Amino acid sequence: MKSEAERNVERITVGAMLVLFGVVFLIRMPGWFFPLAGAVILLGSAYYQRQQGWEVSFWTWLFGILFAILAALDILGGVLRLAWNLTWALLPLVLIGLGVLLLLNIFSKR
Repeated sequence: MKSEAERNVERITVGAMLVLFGVVFLIRMPGWFFPLAGAVILLGSAYYQRQQGWEVSFWTWLFGILFAILAALDILGGVLRLAWNLTWALLPLVLIGLGVLLLLNIFSKR
């Protein structure tokens, strides 16, 4: 049988997730915000419950980990897109620089 403290932690977790859903519906957030916040809420709750010696639902761990993976993929995807865009923006300058260096090298030897 669960103690009142354990039930309160579970209620806090569910309440925090409901508030998160509501905030995401009301305010436009970056794509990674919801999964990251959900992962923090669920995994934080699971960790706290485990530290207290309480049983933690498999679903709490599963959804917490899934949300963390989704947030990481979204953040990593944004970083990779930025790096890709910068690469294509800088590529012409790098090619021109290499070409100039090659030409200067040839003409400086003569």
